[in-house]
Amino acid sequence: MSQPRKIDLDHIAVVMVRPRHPGNIGAAARAMKNMGVSDLRLVDPYEFPHPNADDFAANGVNIVRQATVYATVAEAVADRVHVFATTARTRRWISKPIEIQDIAPRVATSAEPTAILFGTERSGLTNEDLEAAEGLLTIPTAEDGTSLNVAQAVLTTLFALRQAGTPERPAPRKNLASAAQVEHFNQHLFAMLEQVPFFNPQGSDSVRLSLREIFQRAELTTREAKILEGVVKAIEYALDHGPQSR
Repeated sequence: MSQPRKIDLDHIAVVMVRPRHPGNIGAAARAMKNMGVSDLRLVDPYEFPHPNADDFAANGVNIVRQATVYATVAEAVADRVHVFATTARTRRWISKPIEIQDIAPRVATSAEPTAILFGTERSGLTNEDLEAAEGLLTIPTAEDGTSLNVAQAVLTTLFALRQAGTPERPAPRKNLASAAQVEHFNQHLFAMLEQVPFFNPQGSDSVRLSLREIFQRAELTTREAKILEGVVKAIEYALDHGPQSR
C-alpha cells in the first residue's frame, strides 16, 4: 500500500443535491475523509441529521456533523467561483460532458473556491440544478453500467482530483466574482432579453444555459460583473423610458 501524501484540496466543496438516504451522506463523508476534503454541503436532504449518516461515515463523522444545509443549489454554491456538475447521461442543450480524468488537473490545482454537484440517487441533477454549473463531469464506466451510487461517485471523483493534485496551490486571485454575483447579473440580463424580446419560446432554455456557461467560464472580476450589470440596467432603462430620457 502506498504511503499517504499531502495534497491540497481545501478549495473543493462537495454538494449533494436532495440526497434521499442518510447512509449515502455518511458514505460520501467517509470518502471525503479518505481523499482529504472536508467541506460537505447538502441541498434539501430528505432526512438529515440522521443516525445512519453518522454510522456510515466511520472516521468521517466530523464531516457529517459539520455539513451545512441549504434550500437551493444557488445558495449552496453562492461563495464559489467555479461550479461543476456530475452526470451519467447526455443532456439536451448542455455542453458535452468532460471525463473526470481529463479535467482533474485543472480542477485540482485551481486557486479558486470550487464546488462539485452530485445529484439525487434516483434521477441525478435536474436541468435547473445544472444552471449553476459551468461544465459537466462524467465518470467513464462500462456502457451497460453507467449508474453509480452517489457515494461511489464522490469517491471516484475525489480520487481523480487527488491523483492530479499538488501539495500546494496558487494563491486565489483577488476580486473574482462569485457564483452568486454572476447569477445576479444573469437574472438582470435574462429579464432584459425577455423584454426585447430575444428568446424563442421553443429554445429559450438552451440559450439561457449557453449564456450562463459563457459568463461562468469567463472568470469575471467583481468589477467586470458590475459593469456588465450596469450595461444591462442602462438598456432596460432605455427600453422603458426611451434612449434620450437619461
